[in-house]
Amino acid sequence: MYTEEEEFNYDDYLDETDTKKSNKPFIDFRFILKVILIIILVILIIFLVFKIKNKNSSSNNPRQNTTEEVGIVFDSNMDMVSNAAYEYFFRDGNLPENVGDSNSITLKKLVEENRISKVVDSKGNVCGYNTSEAVLT
Repeated sequence: MYTEEEEFNYDDYLDETDTKKSNKPFIDFRFILKVILIIILVILIIFLVFKIKNKNSSSNNPRQNTTEEVGIVFDSNMDMVSNAAYEYFFRDGNLPENVGDSNSITLKKLVEENRISKVVDSKGNVCGYNTSEAVLT
């Protein structure tokens, strides 16, 4: 069996483990550095993905209008022109004289008489004043 000299000395063991623990740093800087680098990489990847996505969506056409926007502008223009044409034909007495005859007015004349303002499309382009007209048959 064991003699007193060979016996395990528990106090010496405790002293050894205490010195090993005291040599370890309290904060693991390598782990913290790895976490910071991973966070920076994730933020960089997210930023680049959104930058590429926004570049692709804006490069197609910066003034691309949806069908709904075009429809709203068209309906507004039609209402404005039809109201002005109604006043011109019915209130001002510019009706055709005989059955089967027709009478027309161009957008240019409606604008010149201050019955309507400029007629523009959804992109801001002015409509053809000489080629567009309201016709009553």
